[in-house]
Amino acid sequence: MNWVKSSVIHYLYSKISSEPIDFEIKEVSNDDLRILKASPGGWSIDMKVTGALIQLIRSRKISRVVEVGAGYSTIVFHYSLSRENLNYEIVSIEENKDWFSVPKEVESLIDSQKVNFRLGKLRFVFGFFGIHASYKLTKDHLTGKGVSLVFIDGPQYYFGREGGLDHIYSLLEVGCLIVLDDAERYTEKCVIFKWLKVYKGLELIYLNDSFGDKGLAVLKVIQPLKQRFSIAAFSLGMLQGIKRLANFRQIKEKQNLLNN
Repeated sequence: MNWVKSSVIHYLYSKISSEPIDFEIKEVSNDDLRILKASPGGWSIDMKVTGALIQLIRSRKISRVVEVGAGYSTIVFHYSLSRENLNYEIVSIEENKDWFSVPKEVESLIDSQKVNFRLGKLRFVFGFFGIHASYKLTKDHLTGKGVSLVFIDGPQYYFGREGGLDHIYSLLEVGCLIVLDDAERYTEKCVIFKWLKVYKGLELIYLNDSFGDKGLAVLKVIQPLKQRFSIAAFSLGMLQGIKRLANFRQIKEKQNLLNN
């Protein structure tokens, strides 16, 4: 299947636009340093990604954020947005909020009472992406239109992140940025490939396997997103989805390990 992998990667790099994007914080305060240094890395975001999120919030005048997969990014968003815009809104979509905790060294920098979880069990569904995992959410779980930043860091890689936009793509404003962590992985590249094929109005503006520890990708909404059928996205989704379903028992065992 090397030809499939080569085709996906070639397609992505042929689609990167030339829009400049700046991830470097211009003035780093002592509080910024505390947030940066507490970045866990590993399963969570690393210091480089933390800095990129802070800079995007400051430079792009972000006010409404949805993150798919809560974690240290939740802390970064609340820290950054509370200092930029008192009317900010963050919706954190997650399966289990017990996975979230605030490191002691940054507890004083955010109001943990304002953390806004939307919980939904993961399930496999059939649709534009073939068979893929999606959070089971209802309409009252979501924010209104005008989302200006989406951060995708969940679910876990063995589920796949194709369903990250399932419930929210119609809420994204023109100009909204979609930031995908772990972009060095082929599975994440497949997610980007499928999104570009299915969501009309989406553009890839940044892809770097060497950003931080695990790579980073950024997509941009250039017109209101609409879904369209793509045989390439559907076929790849069926191939990967069937394998994930076949390994469902193993997936649940891994989830139980994370819960313990």
